[in-house]
Amino acid sequence: MAFLLLLAYSLFPIAYSLLRIPYCLLRISYSRFPIPDSRFLIPDSQPVAL
Repeated sequence: MAFLLLLAYSLFPIAYSLLRIPYCLLRISYSRFPIPDSRFLIPDSQPVAL
C-alpha cells in the first residue's frame, strides 16, 4: 500500500506536466489566431472603403 502511494506521488507531477503541455499549446494557438483574422479583415474592408 505504501509503495502504491509512493508511486502515485512520483507519477502525479509527470501526469500534471503532460496535461499542462496541451493546455499551454492551446493557449498559444488561441492567442495567435486573432492576429491572422484581423489581417484577413483589413483587405476586405479596404475595397469597401475605396
